[in-house]
Amino acid sequence: MCCARFRGLFAAVFVLLCLAFTLPAQVDTGTILGTVVDATGAVIPGAKITIRNEGTAFTQSTTSSASGTYVFTALRIGTYTVEAEREGFKRQRRAGLELNIQQQLVADFTLTVGEVSSEIEVTAAAPILQTESGSVGQVVGSQTVNDLPLNGRNYTFLARLVPGATVGQPEGRGLNANGWFTANGTRPAQNNYMLDGIDNNTNDVDFLSGAAYVVKPPIDAIGEFRLQTNSFSAEFGRAGGAVLNATLKSGTNQIHGSAWEFLRNDKVDATDFFLNAAGQKKGAFKQNQFGATAGGPIIKNKTFWFVDYEGTRIRQAVPLTGNTVPTASEVASGFTNFSDLISLQSGSKTDALGRSYPLGTIFDPATTRSIGNGQYVRDPFPGNIIPANRLDPNAIKLLSLFPAPTQAGLYNNFNVNRGSTTDVNAFDVRADQYFSSNDQMFARYSWSNSPSFLPGPFTGFADGGGFNQGDQSVAPMGAALSYTHTFNPTLINEARIGFNRERTTRVQAYGNDTSDIPGKFGIQGILQTPGNGGLPYLGIGGLSQLGSSEWLISDRFSNTVQFTENLTKIYSSHTFKGGFEAQEIYFPWIAPPYSRGGFDFNGQFTSIPENGDGSTGRAQFLLAPTQSTVAGGVNQLGGADSVAASNFGGVAAQRSYRGAYFQDDWKISRKLTLNLGVRWDWFSPTGERYGAQANFVPAPPGQAQYIIPATRQGKPELSPSFTQLLQKDGINLLYSNKDGGSGLSRVQKNNFAPRFGFAYQVTPKLVVRGGYGIYFGAFENRGGYPSLGYSYPFQYSFNFPAPNSVAPATYPNGTIATLENGLSRIGECIRAHSAGDPTALQDSLRAELQPDVTIPAHVQRFPGRRLRRFAQPSSRDFRGNQSAKCVAAARYRSSALRAFPRLRTRLRLCRHNWHC
Repeated sequence: MCCARFRGLFAAVFVLLCLAFTLPAQVDTGTILGTVVDATGAVIPGAKITIRNEGTAFTQSTTSSASGTYVFTALRIGTYTVEAEREGFKRQRRAGLELNIQQQLVADFTLTVGEVSSEIEVTAAAPILQTESGSVGQVVGSQTVNDLPLNGRNYTFLARLVPGATVGQPEGRGLNANGWFTANGTRPAQNNYMLDGIDNNTNDVDFLSGAAYVVKPPIDAIGEFRLQTNSFSAEFGRAGGAVLNATLKSGTNQIHGSAWEFLRNDKVDATDFFLNAAGQKKGAFKQNQFGATAGGPIIKNKTFWFVDYEGTRIRQAVPLTGNTVPTASEVASGFTNFSDLISLQSGSKTDALGRSYPLGTIFDPATTRSIGNGQYVRDPFPGNIIPANRLDPNAIKLLSLFPAPTQAGLYNNFNVNRGSTTDVNAFDVRADQYFSSNDQMFARYSWSNSPSFLPGPFTGFADGGGFNQGDQSVAPMGAALSYTHTFNPTLINEARIGFNRERTTRVQAYGNDTSDIPGKFGIQGILQTPGNGGLPYLGIGGLSQLGSSEWLISDRFSNTVQFTENLTKIYSSHTFKGGFEAQEIYFPWIAPPYSRGGFDFNGQFTSIPENGDGSTGRAQFLLAPTQSTVAGGVNQLGGADSVAASNFGGVAAQRSYRGAYFQDDWKISRKLTLNLGVRWDWFSPTGERYGAQANFVPAPPGQAQYIIPATRQGKPELSPSFTQLLQKDGINLLYSNKDGGSGLSRVQKNNFAPRFGFAYQVTPKLVVRGGYGIYFGAFENRGGYPSLGYSYPFQYSFNFPAPNSVAPATYPNGTIATLENGLSRIGECIRAHSAGDPTALQDSLRAELQPDVTIPAHVQRFPGRRLRRFAQPSSRDFRGNQSAKCVAAARYRSSALRAFPRLRTRLRLCRHNWHC
């Protein structure tokens, strides 16, 4: 289905381009406009106006209207010369006019009586007041981009220079370090990134690349960018936050270029505090960032080229501090003598009989007994020594993977520097073709690849790395093609097609090793397939983690195909614009939470029942389990207080977007301009390419439904325990293609968004501007939500916790691979059939005064409605299976689910309104 949609979209674009029926937006271009009058102030109709790009010699002409006005639209940014002439008047010329991205540059002319052959050169600079639009925004030019120091040379950091924009909220994925910003209090995920007028947003769920954009050209290749934060026109949709619109430099008739090399190293860095305390040296750090740009003509005045390249090489020692490994005496004793647990810490705990024991005392779980009233006691091992015949050989082998401590102590006794690497290569290529004054085209291709390695604290199978460690790669690319045709000076059209793609991968240590590493340590039933290699997650109380983190492997794609078509018609004092936009978005991912299993040993079975100190997890891990602790008879390291598992599968998520708009910029008088527009946005629900998703629809017991697309009936088969639990809770199982099957939920089709703006020039040095608009922003794919693909039987995870401190966790179906056959609760994926799209309402009032500089004073409001709320836990007990990885509707709060005791809610989709 997805491929068919892509083929259809490409076919439509190809036909339109072949017919050259192209339509313009002013997304990465600008407008030059003005009024022609005589010395008395009377308008002069029929004056010939000619513009010329000083870099490329591109020339266009038009005549002033009956009201004396003229407009040149869809112009490439650059430096222009404008001439005005009329029979009976002297020709007038204005040179050196800098046109910025999305700027409406006013160049008025006052002609004096005389011969046309006489020419007057106007040297006054163009006004810096914005007198033609109520939009709130700011252009950041190439000089600013190059002059300001930027760590990493990332132009998106400069967005924070614009009033109303600031750093995003704190988070743990590196987004703030990659240009993440919020505008007027909106979520950073609501911002819209564009490059050369083409969508540049990543739909990489979780933003694993550390950025919300796909392509990041080097700052030397950026011509300029504009950040609009409020009241922008109907041309812009998709999101409710700011619009950051950048354009790449293009070639000119003069060959130009630049080159750079930046070096950072460790010469003046301080030593890490903990490494210094451990007597270790400062880690090495070297960062080289280098590159070049070049541009020029292929055919003078006709064909131009521009290229850039940037490389980054980082070699850095990462201080991995605060890790805990077994002490030297524990290792020397063959993991039998744990006297260090007592001698290296202080304090005591008391059991139910009133007996006091020092912290670190290891109790024998075989001595556990009841003393009535639900209370239990157990006895310690003499001397804190565990008999060798009680130790599990597999546990000994696993504990032997820990390295020797680097310093004395029970905790934080292993600190080390390990080397990380990052290699980035990126380039952009752009070509501009001017067929005539009526036909222009440009094409751009961008590519980047940045493999890196971030080590965990341990080497080999031990790993110990977190979700952000291991082998990583970010590989974005993008392409754009634009064709502009001028039918006549008042009718100009443009078509654009664009594509961006990003793949981000994170692979745990030995992730692609399928030699059954878990089996070497007695852990059976782990699926051996590329991406699922390595040790399971092993959490041992009092020690650092062994094995690889959960949610790995992580392999995610973001593909967006875009087609945009727009038309501009200039009529009298009106500039009419209309257009259409279509996007097909495909963002599959695989990131299973516990496909290798997760085992926790917190020490509750080797401590005082219900009063443990958390330091004896290593003893619980070592003690050979009895059959009663591993029902089904399979030793999965036994004695765990919690076992987690999931299947190994992914979600082939996809969405579609359509948008259409109409805009009228009406210059009522020389002082007053109105910006009137309306936009319609349509966002499809997040579907699954192969129909692998399900939805729970709450209703009174007997009427509630669990819906699976009819095309997936029996693919795969449901476990008997799952269907039995549905029946017990009065939930009807329905196979249906209702609401399209792919999305399993209805969509909001009435997203009509009015836009209004005005600019009134009170005096030549004072302008008052304002605006109001509604903006819909449904593209927030963080974490894959809202996605019904995280639903049983396609995606699921389970958690089997111990019921108390005397009964270890049991998983009655033997291995990680067969756990779904023993469900005691069912996971659900709840989403409203008519969930509304997040909506933002923007309004602003702004005054600008120009003595020698512009001093804005403005007020902005930014209320939001139906904003999605993520990771909101319910008040219900989370024990039982943990397969809910989806979103619930606001009206289906956790309290409404109490009629379904075998359901568990984890996330929900809320509605709330706010203002800032």
